[in-house]
Amino acid sequence: MNPKIYHGHIWHSRLSKAKHSFKYSCFFFAIDVTKISEIKNNFLFSINKFSILSIFEKDYLQNLKDLGINEKLKNEINKRKLNITYSSAIVFTIPRFLGYVFNPVNFYYLLDEKQKIQALVCEVRNTFNEKHLYFLSEKLNSSTKGFIEYKFPKEFYVSPFFKVEGDYQVLVLESLENFDVRVNLLKDDVLVFTSRLSGFGKDLNKLRLLQTLFYYPLYIVLVMTRIHFHALILSFCKKLQFINKPFPRSPNTIQFGKTSFVANLRLFGIKIIKYLKI
Repeated sequence: MNPKIYHGHIWHSRLSKAKHSFKYSCFFFAIDVTKISEIKNNFLFSINKFSILSIFEKDYLQNLKDLGINEKLKNEINKRKLNITYSSAIVFTIPRFLGYVFNPVNFYYLLDEKQKIQALVCEVRNTFNEKHLYFLSEKLNSSTKGFIEYKFPKEFYVSPFFKVEGDYQVLVLESLENFDVRVNLLKDDVLVFTSRLSGFGKDLNKLRLLQTLFYYPLYIVLVMTRIHFHALILSFCKKLQFINKPFPRSPNTIQFGKTSFVANLRLFGIKIIKYLKI
């Protein structure tokens, strides 16, 4: 699979108390990490080198600078003694923009020789310098035609308005012509949250990179801003209480770097908000 650029939408909807929804236009890349060394760098997009848009392999999975994404992915699979093999591995991700990016989730499609999805890896990140890896290979019979379904327990603190409980249901479009992933959060088999990321892909080239920069000039830097904006709406306007972040206990949770100044400032802000609500 050649590197592709996708234009699409991201949609979130909270369905329990304090209902809240939003939808934004977005773009993201699809890169075969088994062939990442074949990508030629240019001033618009590069691999492991600064440019307007870039992919740095150290940003993915374990923070091991000497290993590429594919090597790290294989290490993670072997370390867990998982019965997963693949011919190619496609990561769907947001690139860095002028050196900055925040990826809430990266999806890795592990494909066989016929380009059929054999397994899915979800690399979920929160705003406290933590990430969590979900390795999914047990497919369920999906009631949604054309989709592969996975279901697994939630193990990672993401939103300060949801406890680490319940189950995720992930629906993945089986065809690789387009991209469509739907993530549902179930509590006692009741749907409390749903999200969707979808898009139409085209081969990556300089013209499409320029068009993307024109249509989405601030998308990447606005990801974190929008996260905090909607958190303020849920807290102040909809009166939801913050849930303290528990200590991560799963071996699939990765701490990368020290807690940043922004994260510490956020924790301080949460305490102030709680105090003002008393």
